[in-house]
Amino acid sequence: MEEILDIFNEDGSWRGTAPRTQVHQNGYWHKTAQVWLLNEFDELLLQLRSDLKDCFPSLWDISSAGHIPAGEKPINSAVRELEEELGVKCSESDLLHLFTMSEPFVDAFSGSLDNEISLVYLLRVKKDTDFILQEEEVSAIRWLPYKSLVREYSENAASFVPHETHFNKLVETLQSLIDS
Repeated sequence: MEEILDIFNEDGSWRGTAPRTQVHQNGYWHKTAQVWLLNEFDELLLQLRSDLKDCFPSLWDISSAGHIPAGEKPINSAVRELEEELGVKCSESDLLHLFTMSEPFVDAFSGSLDNEISLVYLLRVKKDTDFILQEEEVSAIRWLPYKSLVREYSENAASFVPHETHFNKLVETLQSLIDS
């Protein structure tokens, strides 16, 4: 059964629901929950998307992310995706909401229009956390100093999901958070 997503106008107002394939075919705005994991050494966890993924296969991406199914709260989706993709259990109160941003882009691989309203969260974890990777979603993981993310993306953009705006905003937000 195909995933049904809430769809929104560009201003974020709800306009109905649609199957995921229609959402991407028609470029409907939809919400995603993203969780970045940050360890005690100020390193971010990156995931390598599985080559089985229909969007952006085999590219480095956010620690954990996913579409928010119709009717589900973003924070619930974030907690669920984190456990499904990486085997990390947490409660809603463990997540810090960093920011929400809208970003339209086209997946060059599939041609789908991915107009996302992304709710971005942070979870602090230990570097030696045991991860259980969901093979259909995640091929590998690696740690990267958060201050290196933007530089590494600019030097190796073809190996990352095209989230340049997200990455810049994340690093800026983390810098403010860590310095305070």
